[in-house]
Amino acid sequence: MKFGYEVLLLIVAVIIIYQLPEFVGSMTRTLLGRLVLTVGVVLVSMYYGRNAGILAALLVMLLSLTLV
Repeated sequence: MKFGYEVLLLIVAVIIIYQLPEFVGSMTRTLLGRLVLTVGVVLVSMYYGRNAGILAALLVMLLSLTLV
C-alpha cells in the first residue's frame, strides 16, 4: 500500500503548484514551520519508504521555492 502514499504526495504537489494554501505558505516562512516540515520528511521516509521520502522532500523544496 506504499504506492498509494506516493500517488497521494504527487497529487498534493500538483495542487500546490496550481494553488498554494495560505497556512502552508506561512509555515515555510518561519523557523518552526521549516523544522516541522523537515521532521515530516524524515518521518515519511522512515515509515513509507525512500521513494515517498524523496517525493516529500521535493514537495518541501517546491513550497520553499514558490514563496521566495
